[in-house]
Amino acid sequence: KDWGSNVYQFTLWPSIQLGRRWQPPVACKPDETINNLIFNKDKLALMIYNRLTKAKSIELRNANTFDRLWSLDLDFDYDSRTIRCCLLNHDEWLVVDWNTSNLFHVSSEGKLKLTCDYNPSPSCAAVLGANTLVISTADGINLHKL
Repeated sequence: KDWGSNVYQFTLWPSIQLGRRWQPPVACKPDETINNLIFNKDKLALMIYNRLTKAKSIELRNANTFDRLWSLDLDFDYDSRTIRCCLLNHDEWLVVDWNTSNLFHVSSEGKLKLTCDYNPSPSCAAVLGANTLVISTADGINLHKL
């Protein structure tokens, strides 16, 4: 969550060693921060916030080459560094906007499929097992079948 975030890749076996490091402007711009990163099937989803433009986006990158596969700007109308996402089935993504109580469903190709209200306001989401979506709120935890 630093401005001009770096991304580090480590090997864990047989010993922990630094493999690669991606720095700005490759990882993100100097005025941006990566505030959520999720790995899946040799891909990285990055939630990025730009402090100058207040732009928020989700990017999907190849985890080995760090090449950008797609990027989607998200239409949040407030200043926040806290943006969360989780992986859904079929390489699709769910972005949680706690401030407006919205969920954004993003396709595997980086297209916005659906935006919906969620009350009480969601703070985080995760998939449990193969078909259970878990959403945490200030009031508790909600389970949904995918």
